[in-house]
Formats: sequence, structure tokens, C-alpha cells
Amino acid sequence: MAGFLSCLRKLRKKPPDILLFLFSERVCNYTKEDLKKQMRMEKFLTVSPLAGRPAETWTNETWQEYFELLKLKVKPSKDKKMNDEAGSNRINGTVSHDTYSGETQYFRYRNYINDILCTIRSRHHVVDYCYYIYQIADLLKYEPELKTRLNTTEESLPYFEVWLEQ
Repeated sequence: MAGFLSCLRKLRKKPPDILLFLFSERVCNYTKEDLKKQMRMEKFLTVSPLAGRPAETWTNETWQEYFELLKLKVKPSKDKKMNDEAGSNRINGTVSHDTYSGETQYFRYRNYINDILCTIRSRHHVVDYCYYIYQIADLLKYEPELKTRLNTTEESLPYFEVWLEQ
């Protein structure tokens, strides 16, 4: 890794026309494919299962690239659906010893994720919708074979279609 970084530092000092030549040959013992792999790894570090909405400038192609990296970061769960313990304190961030019998924000969110899972599992290629990347990450825990598509229109904010191909 240190060799790679020093190689990049050397490249930054070179004029752009020399850079083009260097990328067509071997660069500091790294091939063009090695550099692409390293750049993908750096992009992987910026992928987060806790991310919110996709950028309005993203295309479906941009999303699919991000989605492939997201799949590598999300660990599959052995459960079939989101349960009560799967992060009930994640939403409000506190641990309380008091008992609350009403519906909480987490329970509404859990029901939303479980409804999507139920819908997409019900029939072949049934589509449901999500609006945030963290929702996609939660669905991936229970359905690693999830398919997605980012829809962007000028009239609305970006949203995701999600489905399973069975």
C-alpha cells in the first residue's frame, strides 16, 4: 500500500501528457488494472450502510456501482425478517429500563421493512419502493439477492424500486 501511495505522489508531480503515457504502460510496477482496483477499494471505504438519500445527480448506473459495493459491506442475517431486538435502540439511541407499550418509531420502521420483504417475496418480480440507502442496506440483510433500480425524475426526489428475481 505504501508503495502505491508513493507511486501516486510521483505521478502528481508529472505533467498530464506524461501521465497519459505512463498509464498506457506500467506505472511504478502497477498496471492500469491495479490502479483501477485500488481506486475501487478507496471508493469502497466511502460506501456506508447508514447513508441517507442518493444524490440527485446520481444515475441508475452510478447507483448500481454503489450497490455492488454496498452488498459487500452488509452482512446477511440468519433471520428471515427484522425482529424486535434487531436494533430497537438504534432509532432513539438510548437504552431505557422503562416499559413502553405504545408504537415506537423503530416498530414503525421495522414493520415498513418487513412489509417490503413480504411484498417482494410474495410473487415473481413484484416491485416495491424505498427512499433511503439505509433501507436498502436493511433489506439486503434479509434478502442478499435483492435487485434494485434508482429512478430519478425532475418532478420528484430519487427513489428505489426493489424486487427479487426468483
